[in-house]
Amino acid sequence: MSKYYYLVVRFILLSLLSTSIVCFALPEEAETVSDEVVQIAVADIPASFSPYAAPRLAEQFAHLFFDPLLRWRDDQHIEPRLVEKWETISPGVIRFYLKQNIKFHSGNGLSSQDVIWTFYQIQENPQTQYFFGGIDNITAQDADSFMVHSQLAETQVLDYLTHFFVLDSHFYGAGNNKPKASVEEGLAGRNLYLSGTGPYLPGQYNPYTHLKAIKNEHYWGKNESNLTLNFLKIKSSKSRLFALLSSDVDISSGITSNMLSSIQFSKSKSAVNIASPAAMFLTINDRKTSAFTQKEAREAIYFAVNKVGMLRQSASRSTITDPLYTRLEEANRVVDKPYLPSYRVNQSLRYVRQLKLPRKLSLLVMIDGPGNSEKMANIFINMMSTIGVHLKTTKVSTLEDWQKQQFSHDFTLSPWQSTLIDNNNIYHDLCTDSYLSDFIEQLYVEAKSTDTAISLEKVFESAKDERKIIPLFFQNQIWAADNRYNLNEIFSANGSPYWDLLKRNQ
Repeated sequence: MSKYYYLVVRFILLSLLSTSIVCFALPEEAETVSDEVVQIAVADIPASFSPYAAPRLAEQFAHLFFDPLLRWRDDQHIEPRLVEKWETISPGVIRFYLKQNIKFHSGNGLSSQDVIWTFYQIQENPQTQYFFGGIDNITAQDADSFMVHSQLAETQVLDYLTHFFVLDSHFYGAGNNKPKASVEEGLAGRNLYLSGTGPYLPGQYNPYTHLKAIKNEHYWGKNESNLTLNFLKIKSSKSRLFALLSSDVDISSGITSNMLSSIQFSKSKSAVNIASPAAMFLTINDRKTSAFTQKEAREAIYFAVNKVGMLRQSASRSTITDPLYTRLEEANRVVDKPYLPSYRVNQSLRYVRQLKLPRKLSLLVMIDGPGNSEKMANIFINMMSTIGVHLKTTKVSTLEDWQKQQFSHDFTLSPWQSTLIDNNNIYHDLCTDSYLSDFIEQLYVEAKSTDTAISLEKVFESAKDERKIIPLFFQNQIWAADNRYNLNEIFSANGSPYWDLLKRNQ
């Protein structure tokens, strides 16, 4: 990153702080902005303002403008949000009671009908339908309570409902905006209409540069912060870091571990390391190259992966999680001492020679925002070259391209991250709503022909044992901020920032 490039980025940032091309419709009494504006550098800002649009509104922005029924605290306990309490009526049926006198930004009152209407919108979207697939139905008991029907345990239901952001049915249903509408589609002159129950209202917005969030003075809950938040879109992690160190921004997301020394050198800035519910997965496709139908051929690849070397090359030890998301491992038997190195390069070389593995193979890489997958891909390519295997690499950045190409490559490398906490829900997310889903589904169809009782979870575990899926290390989330702010106190158990908890340190 050249100094000239950074100066250009800085000039653009400073210009953006005083200009905007779009404003949201706000109640007149809510137009007052607090004196202090916190500048927050993020890799991306929303292209849509519905939690159930495609692409979905990121969690950190969803919590700004909408409230979920429940949410996770940082101590892995559930905190009621829009609901006051709940009770199990019978197996698979839970009754929830809404809090009283909650109003949407529009002024409409919250009722169970809004919950039901929101669930209908979820069911219409294939992506969110899969996510909430374990919930069979939601019915209204009266205006202030509703019943959730499912075959899930209560802990699973509660976990899913932490992602259930309630929409204003009267507002959206009246045609002011469609829940799935993108920013461009929802514009009416200068205004984009939005109605949630969240602690912030949308202010100035430019779909390519920034989003300003203004405190909702009529918020039903506690929002003791008197800060206005301005999210700046800065794709490059290096540019985000430079903007932080030069005090052009106050908070930055997506800091990489090799940048930590720069932050630690600064007495006025500090980093926050957030445990990431994530992993990086390598798959081996035995349909593309017949040699990989033999387990020894797959183990030649498995034994050539030096996970300790990956740690040393990619990041400091303190910023790496276990090879697979810890809570996912806790739900199962102990498998192959997964946290011990499996690096056996001599064994790998023997298998390569004995089985006459092809020396030219292909790798498909799904690019992630922080750039971790590209970094891991480069390390993996180098490790393969030590056993005489050379990889032709293709990189994609969209789900559509991934789905088109994944089975035409020998290997795939993809990130996975879940904001769910319950072990069973994590498995469901991994098997039905991740870049691995189609791969696991293909294995499931094959296994189903001989074992009709087999589950997706068992297929996944078997694929790990058979070295068809190899979990790799993954970096935690690293944020950094000016020491004036309590950034370390705003993150939930699943790594989501709750911006209503942000405030100045005394």
